[in-house]
Amino acid sequence: MVRYYGFLSPVKRRLLEDVVYVITETVRKTAMQIRWRGMYQRLLKVDPLKCILCGCQMRFTGLKRGYRLTELVLMHEPLAQQRVCG
Repeated sequence: MVRYYGFLSPVKRRLLEDVVYVITETVRKTAMQIRWRGMYQRLLKVDPLKCILCGCQMRFTGLKRGYRLTELVLMHEPLAQQRVCG
């Protein structure tokens, strides 16, 4: 186990961090947030919100929870057999 004392201690670092950034005139960089859509696109190289029938942009409305797999298949089967969007 490593314990930090002085400037490296977590409490002291948080207190002095802003002062150090002002003195050294550095700009704080914030981490870029990666959303689920971006992760999906990077992993599978497919846009999850692009319609496979017409290529239009779809809108995410929510998740369906509490259904069994067979119920989900029955709900989405008519959508899968559709040939035209709308």
